[in-house]
This record gives sequence, structure tokens and C-alpha cells, in this order.
Amino acid sequence: MATVGLGISWDRNSTQELGGVRAYHGVAHTTPYIIWHSDTGTDWIDHYDLSVAWKYVPKGMAGFADSGSYGTYGERVWCGLTAAQCNPNTKSGSPYTWWNYPLASVGGADGTPLVGDEVCPNGWSFSDRIYDGVVFRVAVRAYYKEGLTDQYGSTYSRVEVESVLAYMPTYDITSCSMSASDFVINYTATDWTRTDDRYALEKVMQDGVNHVVYGGPGNVFGVVSELGVIRVPLDRFIEVPEQGSASVTVRFNEGFRDEGGDNLYAYWAGDLVNTSVCNTPRVWVYEATEERLLLSITDSLDKGKPFDYVNVYVQGESYLGRTFTWDAGDVNSLSIPYPPLGVPIVVQAVAYTNSGDFSDTVTLNVDPIGEVGEVARYIAIDAEDGSVSVRCRFNVAQDETFEQEQVAVKFSGRDRESVAYGIGGSVTGKVSCDIITSGAGDLVQGRRDFERLAFAGTCVLRTADGERKRIAVTDVGESWDVVERVKRMTVSYREVL
Repeated sequence: MATVGLGISWDRNSTQELGGVRAYHGVAHTTPYIIWHSDTGTDWIDHYDLSVAWKYVPKGMAGFADSGSYGTYGERVWCGLTAAQCNPNTKSGSPYTWWNYPLASVGGADGTPLVGDEVCPNGWSFSDRIYDGVVFRVAVRAYYKEGLTDQYGSTYSRVEVESVLAYMPTYDITSCSMSASDFVINYTATDWTRTDDRYALEKVMQDGVNHVVYGGPGNVFGVVSELGVIRVPLDRFIEVPEQGSASVTVRFNEGFRDEGGDNLYAYWAGDLVNTSVCNTPRVWVYEATEERLLLSITDSLDKGKPFDYVNVYVQGESYLGRTFTWDAGDVNSLSIPYPPLGVPIVVQAVAYTNSGDFSDTVTLNVDPIGEVGEVARYIAIDAEDGSVSVRCRFNVAQDETFEQEQVAVKFSGRDRESVAYGIGGSVTGKVSCDIITSGAGDLVQGRRDFERLAFAGTCVLRTADGERKRIAVTDVGESWDVVERVKRMTVSYREVL
């Protein structure tokens, strides 16, 4: 008796009543059809009333994204139809009767206009549209034959749904380049002039590596404010892409739609052009010891544009990279305190001008400092400024705790907490050891050196296998056995960048 399902579809013979249809650029369409099915047929249904109201986003008019609204619904148009006019049909293996009627033809009753004349007077294809998006409120009322009532004693049933007509442009990336401050993507979208589209730069691939920070579906959208051009700040990259072959993936989502829906993708592969290049730095190792890695830096004078400073990135096994900056006005060397030991070290350098120009990336591979494997028989903690150093040699213990950034919230009605994750997290640790405070020789250490760590600023911790961690000492504790005169020191810390 009742109408069981209701929606629209481009195919009048469809058995899927959809919550919306998409009109893609370059694809021809006639009117969509209202599709519904019921658990009875013409044996029960005498006639129908169909009604439609709609709201819309005007073509090319930006600003609707501010409220996420299609405006408000207008007055309903409607028509009365016999059951036969709604094309009743059955499907093999289905107990239901299926019905359909052209959406464009709804209207005419009580002098109301037809949907097609108002919404799509030029046709239903992308190129014919007068709106960029339409939401229809479609209602179907079925009247039973005389003398029949349903289980509720009613002589009719009514169902209403919202369905979307989404116009989907084709985005094509024409070129990609780098300026002094941005990664620039030029694109076209035929007959699509909105300047409130969202975008997400998902991938900039070079040599199998994605340079985008946190690339992927979780990227936060930016908004296209300049038609045909996307400018992505360089801080959205793990490392600045180099001039040369690259592939790019950008995800688009129209601003008046939900953020998670109707994503469109554009792909590009070609030569990435750097429109703002300065001289390339020359970098080589001047000295490599346990205390420091001393790099010499000069200007290669290859591009005819001198640089003002160089950012140097140092990476080794289990070492979170830190940026060291060398200014052209300094002496031509950069000292990196207490480098990783016993592991290969990779140094990358990029030069910049004060106006934002930058150079190609220079990569330098440094041989391991010290023996590979057993580098030391102790844990060393040194202040980066050289003000204090300690060695943990006797009865040494170390523990660390790794904690991802997260927030857990218990919502009422749920059995367990819900959790949201951020990027990165915290690493906290503790090193404890016994020290010899009297006598002579290299093994003797004063507890005052350990105490000074608490006030020494950023320090470097190196384990017995040469692993390097940059730490902030949170506190230093000490205890001692009065009888045996053994002093035990404890250093608590947080790993920092």
C-alpha cells in the first residue's frame, strides 16, 4: 500500500532511487526522473499527486560558501496524475511495483509552472545550466482506490525526500611552478567561474617521495580566491620540491557543498619550473668529531643572484632533523654541536635571499663519525652551548615513553570513549646513573655538573650506540647512600625539535 522508496535518477528504468544526480561537464543529459516503488500496484493505487520545491546556487556567484546554503525553498509546484501516467512496472524477482515520472514535467496544476521551464529552461546538461547546484524537495502522495484503506485507516500515503542536482566541472592543471614564497598551480575549469571552491594539495611526487606535509585525504582545504590559480605556501611541504620532473594531485570540492562530498581530482605530470632561483651553495665537511660537525659554506656563483642565508638540514639514523641557519655575513662555516655518532649523516642545504628567492637543494653524505656499532661505553648529555657536559658510566638505566597527540572524550550513550588524533606527540625519558665524586681521573664527576643541566637550556643526549636526541632537561634529581657514599643522579627530559 505504502510508497517504500523515493529518489531521482537519470535512468527512468532504474531501481535505485538516488539522493541526487551529477551532471558532468561534457556529458549530455535529458531530464532526470522521479523514481519510487511501492508494495502495491494499480490494484490499490488510483492516482498520484507529485510536488516539487527547490533551492539553488546561482551560476558563478561566489559567497554562498560562506553559509553553506543553497538559499531557501520556493513555493511548491505540483501535478495530479493517474496511476497509469506514472508508468507502473514490475521487476523480475521483486515484489514491488516501480513508478517513474519526468522531473521536468512536474507542475501545471493551479497555474504553477513546470520544473523544467524554471530550473533548466535550456536543458539539463552542464553547459545548459543556469544554476551551479540545485536541491529538490520531492513529494509523492498516493491515493488508494475508492473503498480501500491501509492498516492505519488512511486513504492515501505520502513520502518526501531531498535530492540534489550537482553540476560537476572538469578541472585540468596546465602548469606548476615555484615562486619565492608559494607553490603555484595553474588550472582551467571550462565554464566554471566560481572563486569559492575548496582545494587540497594531496601530492607533489618526485622520485617516489611525496613532499606535501601530511598529504592525503586529511588535508585541510584552502579556498581558490584567484580564478585559475592556486598558491600553496611553502610551509605546506616537508622539503621544498626541486626543479625538474614531478607529478601533482589536487582535490577540489565546491564551496557550497559539504566538505566531505563530491570531490573532484586533477592530475598533472611534467617539468616543475622554479621561477625564482638564486645561487647554489657549496657545502663540504671541514671537521667531523664527536664534539662538532663543522661545515664550510660558500657561494657557487652559478645563477648570477647571490644569497643572504642558507638553511642546513641534518639527518641521521633516529635523529629528528633540525634546521641550522648560516648567514652570508658570517664566517664561511657552520658548526653543528654533538652530531650523531656511528651512523651515516645526510646534510641538505638550501640558500635563500631576503626577498624569498631560493636555490636548488644541495645534498652531502657524511661518513659515520666514530666506529659503526659500539661507539661509546656510556651515555653523554651535553648542553648545546658547551656550558656543561656529563657522562653516565656506572649502573646506568634509561627509559622512554612515547605518547601520540590525542584527545579522548566519553560521549553520553556510548560504551567507550571516542578518540581524535593529532600529528606527532611527546617523547619523555629518564637517565639515571651512579657517579664517583672523589679521587682523580676521568671517571670522577661532580654532582654540580648534573645539577647545572637543569638550567643549561637545550641539550643533546647521545646513547652508547651513537643515537642523538635533542632534549630539554625538565629536572635533575640526586640521592645517596650515607654509609656507602654512593651518589645516584637522575636526569628527566623531553625530546624537542
